Amino acid sequence: MRLPEGGLPAGRPTLLCGGPGCGKTLFAVEFIVKGATLYNEPGVFMTFEEKAEELTDNVASLGFDLDKLVKIKSSGLIMFILTVLKLRKQVNMILMVYLSGLEHAIDSIGAKRVVLDTIENLLQD
Repeated sequence: MRLPEGGLPAGRPTLLCGGPGCGKTLFAVEFIVKGATLYNEPGVFMTFEEKAEELTDNVASLGFDLDKLVKIKSSGLIMFILTVLKLRKQVNMILMVYLSGLEHAIDSIGAKRVVLDTIENLLQD
């Protein structure tokens, strides 16, 4: 899988849509990792669905060692693994806590790239 030639539009959000298993997460991880490692653009990847081990295993097929990249501060990569539990009734409070943590992560590394994978999990009943 390769990012589109020329990349994604800078300074604007991009929404990826598709069914389960179509590659949205792999695309997003590649966007974050290559931005941090090739273009010196720090990134934050926040997932609401997969566990850390699952995500690390899934992206190993792309040749990425997420554990190693996250531990190396100079890579400019921060990853949040936030598996959404069945706390839907308190979603507004949970969302505010997550977004506060996201804001801190972005500010702490001066992130140029941010991924939320997938926010729909927070909004489902």
